[in-house]
Amino acid sequence: MSATSRGSAGQPGAPRDPGEHVRTIDFDVRKYGRYLLADAGSTDALPGFITSRQPHRLAFYEVALVEEGNGHLVLDGAPLPVRPYRVIVTAPGEARSWRLDRAGLRASVAFFDPRLLDDVAADTPQAAAFPVLRAARAARGFALQRRDFARLMRVVDDMRDELAAVRPDSSHLLQAQLLQLLLLVQRHGPGPADPLRDAASEVARRFTALVEQKFAACPEVADYAKAMRMSARHLNACVKRSTGRTASGVIHDRLVLEAQRRLLGSPDTVATIAETLGFCDASYFVRFFRRQTGCTPAAFRRHRGSPIVDRISD
Repeated sequence: MSATSRGSAGQPGAPRDPGEHVRTIDFDVRKYGRYLLADAGSTDALPGFITSRQPHRLAFYEVALVEEGNGHLVLDGAPLPVRPYRVIVTAPGEARSWRLDRAGLRASVAFFDPRLLDDVAADTPQAAAFPVLRAARAARGFALQRRDFARLMRVVDDMRDELAAVRPDSSHLLQAQLLQLLLLVQRHGPGPADPLRDAASEVARRFTALVEQKFAACPEVADYAKAMRMSARHLNACVKRSTGRTASGVIHDRLVLEAQRRLLGSPDTVATIAETLGFCDASYFVRFFRRQTGCTPAAFRRHRGSPIVDRISD
């Protein structure tokens, strides 16, 4: 893992574009001299690992096993408790910052490029959709019994041992160890360990992935249905059956999430954010945001403002 400068793990790089005011940390696939999509380490041994209030994003998944520390990790404005013997899973693109007491944080972490699951999916389709990775933020932080926590720690330690002397076949072993870790995390988490993968859930998975790519430019369900070569009615029925949400609700949820990220991580005006998200005017965006969240964008900033935006007046 490294920044755009290919530096040490957790070290922030420059913003990717002029509208991006929260630093994004990329995954360095050549950190160990060989092409690897998984990595592991300890926060006190990873140079530059961010444990401050500095907002940042990861371009990869991270599984953190908290050994010492108290406070919160704020993901897209939502706080997850940080306590010993807790697991916290972070997904790519989430704006995050740590809120810790003076003792700081000590945790073992495993992280991986999303492409690792693409490689696995070629042989095992089920591995492409671990529920723990797709769960709501609140469900991606939970406590473990010490015995179960120790078992996860051993897996991360095995990954670190492998990385200490990388071999030609290390990518395969690291992949297997990472999948073992994810399965154990999923087994002990609040979600189901072996969800049904029926036709409706597969349609919903494809739809959600497409929304992730096109939500700002493509707000209509009919457009997604056409791209997926099915009727809007069938698409909506599958999404509703699998997620409990309507297809339009999924699109709206993603728009709101992106709006919240930009409101907290960017000094852009509400009008500018509305334009970048495809809204024809700011007033419509404000009404949409208030209908979805119960407050205006300006009120959201005041209530959950980060140091970046505390000085901004909408």
